[in-house]
This record gives sequence, C-alpha cells and structure tokens, in this order.
Amino acid sequence: MIKPQNVVSSLVLLIPLARAAIEWGPCGAFRQPTNLTFSCATLEVPLDYTNKTSTEKLSLDLVKYDAVVKPAKNSILLNFGGPGGEGVGLGLVPLAPLMQAVTGGASDLIGFNPRGTNHTIPFSCFRDAASRSAASQLYPDVLWNASSTAPGEEWARSSLLASACKEQVSDIGELVGTQFVARDMMEIVDALDQGPLLNYYGMSYGSVLGETAAAMFPDRMGRVAIDGILNPYEYYHGYGISQYISTDDVFTGLLSSCLEAGPNQCALAQENITLSELETGVEAIFERLKFNPIPIPELGIILEYSTVKAQVSNMLDFPSEWPTIAAVLAGLAKNDVTPIITLFKAATGQAPSIDFEALYGIRCGDGDLRASSLEAYEPIAEQFEQTSKWFGDAGPTTSSRCAQWPFAAKERYGKDFPTCVKTRNPMLIVGNTYDPATSLESARNVTEIFEESVLLQHDGYGHLSWAQRSTCTIQYMNSYFINGTMPPRDTVCQPDHKPFSPELSAQ
Repeated sequence: MIKPQNVVSSLVLLIPLARAAIEWGPCGAFRQPTNLTFSCATLEVPLDYTNKTSTEKLSLDLVKYDAVVKPAKNSILLNFGGPGGEGVGLGLVPLAPLMQAVTGGASDLIGFNPRGTNHTIPFSCFRDAASRSAASQLYPDVLWNASSTAPGEEWARSSLLASACKEQVSDIGELVGTQFVARDMMEIVDALDQGPLLNYYGMSYGSVLGETAAAMFPDRMGRVAIDGILNPYEYYHGYGISQYISTDDVFTGLLSSCLEAGPNQCALAQENITLSELETGVEAIFERLKFNPIPIPELGIILEYSTVKAQVSNMLDFPSEWPTIAAVLAGLAKNDVTPIITLFKAATGQAPSIDFEALYGIRCGDGDLRASSLEAYEPIAEQFEQTSKWFGDAGPTTSSRCAQWPFAAKERYGKDFPTCVKTRNPMLIVGNTYDPATSLESARNVTEIFEESVLLQHDGYGHLSWAQRSTCTIQYMNSYFINGTMPPRDTVCQPDHKPFSPELSAQ
C-alpha cells in the first residue's frame, strides 16, 4: 500500500483566464454513423508550455456528441487510451452511444486528438507511408522468446526506430508528453466557458492522463472517473511490468470458462479434458509455431509464434472475442488454419498506422528509464517473463524501445509524482478484477494516492469495465457523473453475462 506523504491540495479555486469560445460546426473529416449527429471544432493551444516567450500554437481537433438529456448539465472530456490513440474519428464517433450510457446521458461528450496523434502534430518517424510499410516488412516486431536470437534482433530494431524518430521528429520529440496534454485539456475547459472544473472519463492510458491532470490541477477537478488503471509511478519511472500482473489469471480464466461453457460454446472444450491438460495443449501449439511457421499463400503472410501469440494477447482484452480465440487455437491444434485466416483477412492489405510511433513517442518520452546495452536491459526482460508465463515476452518488445529512446518530454513526472493528492472533488476509480493490461492492484494503489477517492471493483474479465458489461457498474458510474454520488466503499459489481455466453458475444 502506498503511504500518504507530500500532500498536494488547494484551498482556493483558481479562476482561469478567459479564452476564445469554441465554435462548433459540421464534421467532414470522417464517416459518422448516419443516425448520430456530431459537431466539430478546432482549438489553438500553446505548442510549448515551458517557453513563456513563444507564440507558437498547435491546433487540437475536437468532436462533440450532444447530451441525450436536455439541457446538458456540462461537458465531459474523454480519452480512450493508447497512448497514441485518437479521440475523434476512431474514438468518440464509433463509441458515442456506449459512452453516453456509461456517463449517464446528461452531459455533452467531447473527444479530442492528443498532441502526437492523427493530425495534431503527428508523431511520424518515417517520410511517407511507403517508408513505413517497408520498415514494417523488414523489421517486424518479434516476441522476446520467439527464438534464441530474438532479444538481440529486437534490441537492434529498437535502435533503428530510435534513429528514425530522431531524424524525422526531432523538432517535436519533446512536445508530446502527458503533462502537456493535461494542460491542453485545461485549455479546452477554459474555452468551453462552462466553469473552471474538468469533468473527465479516461480509459487505460487515459487513467494516467487523468491522474496527471489531478496531480497538476487538484483544485480544478470536477467529476473525474478513470477506468483500467495504470500506476503513475511505474508509468513515469518504470517499464510497465505491473501491467502483466493479472494477464496469466485472465488467460487461465479464458480456458476454465471455455471448459465450463462446453464444446457447444467453446471450440477448445473437449469431453473429460482437465484445465491442466488444456493448458499443456495450448502451450504446445505456441511452441510448435516457433519451429514450424505456417505459410498462408492467399494472404501472403506467415503465421508464426510472434504473430499468433500477439493476436491472442490483444484479444484477451474483450471476452466477447474469446470464442474466436478458442476457434483459432482449436484449429491450429488440428492444423486447420481456416479460423485464423478468417481472422486475419480483415487486416490484410491495410497500411501500417502511425499510431504505434505515437505510442512510443508519448510513452517513452514520459518515462525516465534508459539502458545502455542489451546486457543492461536483460534483467528487465526477465522480470516481464517472471510476471507472466503466457505473455510476458511481449513486454520487452515495447519497453526495449523506451530503453533506447532519444527524447524526453519537456515536462514529465519521475520519482516526484505526489504520493497523496487532495482533489476538489473525489475521483471515481474503476478496476476490473481480471484485467490483462491494467491490474486491480494498480487500481488499489491509485485509490490510496487520491484522497477520498473510491474504488469501484468490477468483478469481471477484460480490459476496461465495459469489456464485460455490468448494469451495476454502469448505474454507479451514472450516479457519479450525474449527481456526484460515490459508490459505498468496497463495492463489487458482477458482470451481466459470463464469458462464452451468447449474450456476451452479441455485445
């Protein structure tokens, strides 16, 4: 448990300076659902908050989805995670109805593209799409345990990416950090002219953004909920090892839920097979792919250990996709590649996205740990593998990039992230019992940081509370955003449907 000290608080509500009002208008930059109406705007904010003499600006893209209940009580800013994920065309637009259900429908919802993402000073380490595509073909991500040579290859790839980014984005490499984004959010609040308080719902990486804003501006926090919690101490001063604390429990939960559901609902389930036998069989599938990759001529790809295992790891986030994981693994066990071909067809031919470059630009620039050599980094890789037997070898692929990163954000928390913060209004912290990417332990630790905050435990699987939805969880979140009512302490909400149930798969 984190012991409170270095208390950050404010007794006086600071009145922000007046800003130009946001002018909302039609959206034309993305395809929006025909039955929903959005309005869009841009807002100029300082490019470099540490340079008080500079007049340079950047333009933030904003999108607004109006409250269902009129008139709107206020506005809620949203961040959907990443880092590197956008909040407009691929953020609020497809998720607007769900976000209104979660937040209660009484507020306007506002998504924005954080700096470094999409068109907001995009963090692009390659000259053009062709260069990016060539790099992805020549230097694909390989999991740390894919072979005896994989660690050295990944370390070399990390060096190449760092060099490419240093060459292409040296002018903005220091300007995309989370603390600057927190300041951008306060600029949005000021321009909305609805009062000085930030109302916010942040998911996954968005939890760190919310924690950071609360630590920087405790007196300006209104209704702030974070969901899928990252520990800010490790985010700013670590490699992300704690993100894998629950991953093995989630994968075991997938396999045990499969056996419980039976062969009619889960393709991996067989008569009289035990959980231990099923785990051994799945492990054998992964190991076989190391030495016997499967060529798929019709897709022009090779299904090998890293590709398949990374895909399974990503799909753990959403229990509604677990039947697909089971079908893929059951097919591979029988040398039937039809299920996985179906899965990969949708992505085949798509150009590599710059999102992964923004992820590294923000995440690595925020952090302060570096390693001078592969030998110096290897103990970190071992910690990932010790934390998660099944998927710990994915962690070094990401964190080895940060170990060699050439930039540091101009503002960033390291060891000095406050251990106790008193916000003007208490924060609602939502954590899943079994989250493969952000552990419940991190949620408990963050609850200790923010005075009077309350942890709402969502007793389900997946990443974020709405991955396996619960009427109970949504009702408590509604009450918080609409009335400021906190759940009773030690509240635990159960999901509405079990994994592998037809009802969950239909969500």
